[in-house]
Amino acid sequence: GIAGHVILVPPIRGPLRLKVRGRENIPPHGAVLVVSNHISQIDPPVLGVAALPRRSHYMAKAELFRIPLLRRIVYRMGAFPVERGGADRRALRVARDVLGRGDVLLMFPEGTRYTDGRLRPGLPGAGSLGLEPGVTVVPAAIWGSHKLFRKVSVVFGPPIDLSDIEGGPR
Repeated sequence: GIAGHVILVPPIRGPLRLKVRGRENIPPHGAVLVVSNHISQIDPPVLGVAALPRRSHYMAKAELFRIPLLRRIVYRMGAFPVERGGADRRALRVARDVLGRGDVLLMFPEGTRYTDGRLRPGLPGAGSLGLEPGVTVVPAAIWGSHKLFRKVSVVFGPPIDLSDIEGGPR
């Protein structure tokens, strides 16, 4: 969780020259679902560092957990496995538990990386998590992480008001 992200602060803020705006849009307490675009393999730890001091977690493809050393690293960064290609009920249950504890869940609704700058439709899991009672949904945008040695920027937008659809059709 937080220890894994704190270890990453120097390399991410140094060589990547991470610039963060809108951190004040992440509430200091309570369940927060941060939804972001996804352009690089380093996006999850970059977004985790950008969201500090909040403890954050995220789904990572299950293949990463099959490599023993890598498994330790991604678990320490707050990741948990998701089987891609279908609805992974276990991963959604873990995501709900993270939010139920009042932690931050980082999510990439597109489900995979796209480097062309165009957003794709999100997978339905992110939408249902955002409708859980007491969850604040914060949009984020990340760019620059797909190019080596380029400045990386993260912007957190104001929370999205979903009160008009809460309790409605899922």
